[in-house]
Amino acid sequence: MRRIRWDVRQREQAARLDAEEPGWVVVYGPWSRRFIAFAAWPVSRGLVVDARTPEELWEAMRDAEMIDAATSGGRA
Repeated sequence: MRRIRWDVRQREQAARLDAEEPGWVVVYGPWSRRFIAFAAWPVSRGLVVDARTPEELWEAMRDAEMIDAATSGGRA
């Protein structure tokens, strides 16, 4: 039985972004077909962002970092 690998390019893009962003855990969800990032630093509530493309995810991550820094008093 041969295993089918879905969305190989997207998974590779997620792995690359994950390696470049030590403050985040980045994955690609083949079911949702979205890129997802989980904050890897202490936050008061879980911080998760998602997007259709790696570029959109990168922007969402930057926005989330700014919002977290503003609401946590700069402890990000």
